Amino acid sequence: MDLSPEAIASVDVPSDAVAALERFGLPRQIEGMFYPSEDQRPLRPVELPDGRRAFVLGQNETGIEGLYCLDRAGAVVHYLNGNLRAVNTSLIAFLDALAAWQNFLEAFPEEDEGDDEAYEKSRLSHGRKLARRVKKADREAYRKRGSWWSRVYEDVKRGLL
Repeated sequence: MDLSPEAIASVDVPSDAVAALERFGLPRQIEGMFYPSEDQRPLRPVELPDGRRAFVLGQNETGIEGLYCLDRAGAVVHYLNGNLRAVNTSLIAFLDALAAWQNFLEAFPEEDEGDDEAYEKSRLSHGRKLARRVKKADREAYRKRGSWWSRVYEDVKRGLL
């Protein structure tokens, strides 16, 4: 999703986050992981429960209040029902992780699901490789138990996603 120069100029975040917004914008939609905010106002300011100011990037599901937010330090957090969860330490790491997730979905579409053992082994192997890639790109995001991506890829390992 392309962002207006005015919207980007309105956010008070580190220069690398501004550069990522200018160069890449935000995804339009990544099935099951990222959707534009329902109010269609990307980068609108919000106050997080811990008092930090942040800017809405989008949401993780439609019809659910869970928001991805970019905080003033440049980290991405997930905000749902007053709870915060670390997602990535930078916007570029977040965009890269979303791209990896999109690649995973394209390689293993839901309509191809079945009882095929080889398919499931391949899917799990691919999921593990992607988890290692995302972890290597943003180790800090994985340090905390229960972080966003560690939980997503744990669900992949369990066959829940």
